[in-house]
Amino acid sequence: MKPFPLRIGTGTKLQKLLETYGNFPLYKEGQQTTDQVRLELLPEWDQEQFADLRATVPDDNKSFKVADWLIVTAGAERLKEVENFINVFAAGVPQIEIEAKIVEVTTTDTLDLGVRPIDTSTPIFGFPDHTFVQSLTYTLPNSAAAANSLLGLSAVQDGVTFNAILQMLQTYDNVSIISRPKIAVREGGAARIVNTVKLPSYSVNQVQANGQAAANLTYEEVGIKLYVVPRVVGTQTVALNIDIEASAQSGNAATFTLGNSQVISNPIISRRAAQTVVYLEPGQAVILGGLVSERTVDTENKVPILGSIPLLNYFFKSTLKRKEQANVLFFIRPRILTGSDMNREF
Repeated sequence: MKPFPLRIGTGTKLQKLLETYGNFPLYKEGQQTTDQVRLELLPEWDQEQFADLRATVPDDNKSFKVADWLIVTAGAERLKEVENFINVFAAGVPQIEIEAKIVEVTTTDTLDLGVRPIDTSTPIFGFPDHTFVQSLTYTLPNSAAAANSLLGLSAVQDGVTFNAILQMLQTYDNVSIISRPKIAVREGGAARIVNTVKLPSYSVNQVQANGQAAANLTYEEVGIKLYVVPRVVGTQTVALNIDIEASAQSGNAATFTLGNSQVISNPIISRRAAQTVVYLEPGQAVILGGLVSERTVDTENKVPILGSIPLLNYFFKSTLKRKEQANVLFFIRPRILTGSDMNREF
């Protein structure tokens, strides 16, 4: 006699397979011989007690169903034949390894133009004494450092001094982030690979008459999510049902202002997703790309009136052009695991 634990709901199906296709002499009634096979099904027999280990007072009354049991009684030789049959139909569900290579390429192109004083104590324009305007200086935000200055100018014309540094800086950044997770899953099961962070976000419930606002704090998941359900077609072909999503914070949006002039902003999240079903032979991989997001930011700071004069306006304004492009590529390769893979040492 030998018990065979099976997944919940499969005991009845396997018993019917044994009776229909097993070609075994089944026991009916009376005295059983060593050549006959006796089947007895105990549905949902195996149950496991569950207790919350973090609870102050453990609750031992919870239980969940684990498996059906199929009890097989037969002679030693006949029992081996039945066991081989069960291994083919019940225990022969293949395990599939999913290897995902996630490449995120971010390209940034920045052009920074501006004018700034040589130092804080020296104005850009200095006029002679006893004039209506004694000096003119301004500070325009500029991301370029002093080491990246293009040209320093100093001149005196009719008693008017000019001291400034012209800045021109162009940067090009190309960043590649690679993640290579692996996961094993049985055929028909769902493999889930998630690499995310949670960003805080506020939702306004009501705004009172005094300007105070009541808001709830929630969190938005941002990052990469990959879901794969593999199926084996034939002996070698693997069918993959793929669902991917890539999200990132693309900016901030002002939601409301509190009574103390504090601005609460929520993240602007851009999402890119793709779904597909592909059939792959051994050694083949599927590539999912084209999940591109592009953002262009133009920032200009200038002195009123003077910053609008043709040609001369370049001495009275600062411009920043920034272009960001992010491209996410997914390389997915399945592999059917064999017995040697399961028995490999760590």
